[in-house]
Amino acid sequence: MQRLQAAGHRVVSAPGNVGKSGEAERMVAAAIDRLGRLDYLVNNAGTPATTKPIEFGDLRAMTEEFWKHHPLHQLDRPLPLRACAAGALKAAKGAVCNTASVAGLGIVGSSMPMARAKPA
Repeated sequence: MQRLQAAGHRVVSAPGNVGKSGEAERMVAAAIDRLGRLDYLVNNAGTPATTKPIEFGDLRAMTEEFWKHHPLHQLDRPLPLRACAAGALKAAKGAVCNTASVAGLGIVGSSMPMARAKPA
């Protein structure tokens, strides 16, 4: 972001929690308020779902809830954000960028659910 700003581009971040009701609308409105329009949306939702990596030797530690968490958070929760931004992006002939994750490289066992949801 700083590199784009240094090159003279108007770039802002509008962070929030896409898992909370109403946050998508607030995030899009905040960006449009600061920029006057919306040309580009970067969907970079992510959460590790664990404070400590789970090694391949301890895969039983990955519960069903843990395994299901990543696709929900990575794929489904950004949908309202894209929906809220669609009108502004269409008006500006803008674009959406959905990010991947280095977890797709599968460095530790707990990266497997993330790799499934956001391959690198």
